[in-house]
Amino acid sequence: MGARSISPPSAEHARVKVQSRNGMRLICLARRSQSSQSEFEGILIKVGKVVMADRQELETIGKAILDVSFDLHTQFGSGLLERAYRVLLASELRRQGHKVEEEKTCDIDFRGVHYENMFRVDLLVDDNVIVELKSVSRMESVFAKQCLTYLRFMKLRLGYVINFGMPSLKNGISRIVNNL
Repeated sequence: MGARSISPPSAEHARVKVQSRNGMRLICLARRSQSSQSEFEGILIKVGKVVMADRQELETIGKAILDVSFDLHTQFGSGLLERAYRVLLASELRRQGHKVEEEKTCDIDFRGVHYENMFRVDLLVDDNVIVELKSVSRMESVFAKQCLTYLRFMKLRLGYVINFGMPSLKNGISRIVNNL
């Protein structure tokens, strides 16, 4: 969702701007500054989590994840532990302005019973994209199945399995889609 402005009833009244930034819906309420007629003063109000990013936003997040992953693999090769790649990838994505949660624990509701901390997602980016990291010598089909299961439980649509252990990273990336 892009920025939306609502014109004020007069030049003195508030302008309202709705934005989506890092998975949060923000509203900016502003009024003309008393010190300068050409400037506006305002406050940001956090309204709540944007539940689902649209397809274009998901693709933009995915591109950022892949770009950083390729940069890391080019810089460090395939010799680091999974934890090192996780910390470096999360740090760089945060530097670019993305919200990143590392080792996000997730709960499951099954037949009316709530189970806490049933699994951990390596990275959750902008509340919408799961990244499962590996650092092993070959891709296994179970990696994609694991990621798809996480997507289903979390009701998300896009995830990646990125295996930094492969000599060529392009052979170590699986894009997982849940009803995109």
